[in-house]
Amino acid sequence: MICSRCCSENPEGNRFCEQCGVALEARCAACGRALRPTARFCGACGAAVGGTDAVPVPPGPAPEAALRQTFLARPRVQAALEEAERLRSA
Repeated sequence: MICSRCCSENPEGNRFCEQCGVALEARCAACGRALRPTARFCGACGAAVGGTDAVPVPPGPAPEAALRQTFLARPRVQAALEEAERLRSA
């Protein structure tokens, strides 16, 4: 692994550069993007990092559904704020 600070070659598996001591970053095997030390999946391509024991996280609701929920909640929030204001001024 090449150090990003001093460009020294380091043996695979090193966590720190042998020449300057900076933390070496891991890279995704699929796309080459830098990974955080605690990453289980690549943030760029979604590939699992390391072995096959990682469990994929199910996707959240579709963006349209989330927007619809936000839009529908607005009147209830507005009504609650108006009620709170009315109770404060009473």
